[in-house]
Amino acid sequence: MAGKPRRPVTGRTRDIVIAADKAIYWLTFHWVALFNVALLVVIVPMFLAPALMHAGQERAGRFLYALYAPTCHQLPERSFFLFGKKPAYSWDELTAAGMDPAGSPFQRRQFLGTPEIGYKIVVCQRDVVIYLGLVLFGVIYSLGPRRWLKPLPLWGLVLFLLPLAFDGLTQALGLRESTPALRTLTGLTTSAGTVWFVYPYIEAAMLDLRRELERKLKIERPPAGA
Repeated sequence: MAGKPRRPVTGRTRDIVIAADKAIYWLTFHWVALFNVALLVVIVPMFLAPALMHAGQERAGRFLYALYAPTCHQLPERSFFLFGKKPAYSWDELTAAGMDPAGSPFQRRQFLGTPEIGYKIVVCQRDVVIYLGLVLFGVIYSLGPRRWLKPLPLWGLVLFLLPLAFDGLTQALGLRESTPALRTLTGLTTSAGTVWFVYPYIEAAMLDLRRELERKLKIERPPAGA
């Protein structure tokens, strides 16, 4: 038995549906910008925590360190510092500033810094660069390549991630100690590979959705080259 024909949407409900479709249509053009805004919402508190500590707002600063603690090891010897003499410090410099050299990783992560050396960003050097790199390469992608750049093949993504895997694994196994420069480099290759692999697929999906909405909303696309 055939089902009852669907009634056309009318009145206020129709207005709401059309408004929602138009919002989604706008999103298909600006999704990269929204992704970057979402990333910045995560990134800004990372830098706000040491700023609060430097300003004497210790309770608020410590709250942000605790908020981000589940996301990163927060070890001071692998972190960038703000409001101090240097952006990063050696083990000896940190122990001279008050970090317990015999402390466990959990104990060392509690060392946030001092007024003399500054205060650490709430996530490690590599994570900071990965987050900032996603914003940077997202901006680069949105400025031009998004119209023609094909997705990075899976083997290509693996190549971009290999430096991070090698640097992180050999450090975790105690075979060697990484450096701020290497953590920065491997963070950048990770974010670049991620954007190149993921964003073209999202753009293709957004393009399909855009065309469907153009038919639904009867939007005429400008001629090529216009």
